[in-house]
Amino acid sequence: MLILTARTIGLEYQLGTIRILLSRGVGRLQLLFAKLLAVALIALGLLVLGLLLNYLLTVILVVGLTGNLDSFNALNSVFWSDARIYVLSIMLNMGVTILLATAAAVVGRSVTFGLSVALVFFPIDNIATLMMTLAYRIAQNDFWLNTTAYLLGPNLNAMAAALTNARAESIGSTPLYGVDPAGVAHGIQVDGTHTVVVALVYAAIFAVTAIVLTWKRDVKE
Repeated sequence: MLILTARTIGLEYQLGTIRILLSRGVGRLQLLFAKLLAVALIALGLLVLGLLLNYLLTVILVVGLTGNLDSFNALNSVFWSDARIYVLSIMLNMGVTILLATAAAVVGRSVTFGLSVALVFFPIDNIATLMMTLAYRIAQNDFWLNTTAYLLGPNLNAMAAALTNARAESIGSTPLYGVDPAGVAHGIQVDGTHTVVVALVYAAIFAVTAIVLTWKRDVKE
């Protein structure tokens, strides 16, 4: 979604075709929202395909191990509630990702800049938690652990597990908190609400940045 969005938004600027579209009466924000709608529809399509593929592979695995589908009878209301929340967390992840790439492409007005910023944002975000760990061990100050509670990537990584009763593994870093020998926790141990609020704040920042710059800046040669 980062690559698709940055290319969709930035290519018009890079090729200069945005001037042609605007000269034909298309509004700047109208064009931006149309592109975002197209990207959002693609994202939803990918989500549906991913869910169907996941379901199909799960059925094949269960049938292969047990020879029947009786195991699905054990899926209770808690499971379905967690599943709905998990899917919603994926949609929020997608939304923030799309807005991040949109803001990057609009700021740089090119595919190259948009892709560069969008693709390094989350790696830097995740690596920052390692640096914060080192800083905490040196300074013994909770400030460094608390800072990770407000990084976008770690909060998105922790969101699914924090919102549901299921054990959701993440390959990325999560917000840090430590426990000393006395059993006292240091740093902010995030909950589901915290991860959602942080994601929405970042989403609002990205959206406002893209909208204001698109609206206010002239399209020059």
